[in-house]
Amino acid sequence: MASVLYLVRHGESAGNVNPGLRRGDDPPLTDRGRAQATRAAAALGPAGLEAVFCSSLRRARETAEVIGTAAGLEIQPVDGFGEVDMGALSNSDRPEDRAAREVIFSAWLAGDRSRSFPGGEDFAAVAGRVREGLLALVQAKPGIRAALVTHRMPIAAAAELCEPGGAVIVPGACPNGSITTLRVEEGDRFRLVAWCDERIAAP
Repeated sequence: MASVLYLVRHGESAGNVNPGLRRGDDPPLTDRGRAQATRAAAALGPAGLEAVFCSSLRRARETAEVIGTAAGLEIQPVDGFGEVDMGALSNSDRPEDRAAREVIFSAWLAGDRSRSFPGGEDFAAVAGRVREGLLALVQAKPGIRAALVTHRMPIAAAAELCEPGGAVIVPGACPNGSITTLRVEEGDRFRLVAWCDERIAAP
């Protein structure tokens, strides 16, 4: 039985607005981010959600809480879908280190996966943990329909796991509050139904 996962990028956080904030401070959603979470919850209303999962980071939890409240479901933090481990660049507030982070992220989103974070993850590591996390969710309950609130790079990694012939991935485009729809068939075959949309797609 096929499972359908709606991957939601968290709403705008204070860290998105002020990149000088330390990632380790786990910044919350902004007012705009809460509005984005509300729109995502409304879009997911017809989906018949059975579960709402999220990464453990505050911006993902706060977004998931809005979606869970609308769906009448408790949120469930899960492993494997946190932000990228940026190693030595994780908590630096130096402008040159912030620029270095964005160079790597921009390269990944453009399709260049050759770069890695010093002392942290490369894209293959992100894809590996995302695959394990997705399979754990759908194998625990085959046929599940669930929302998963996560971050732009885990969403990009999930899309890369999908077989050819699905929705078109727009390089670099993964807005806050957007919804990416995955269909998981026969346990480990992923199909990209929709990429970073404001609505849900028929699976």
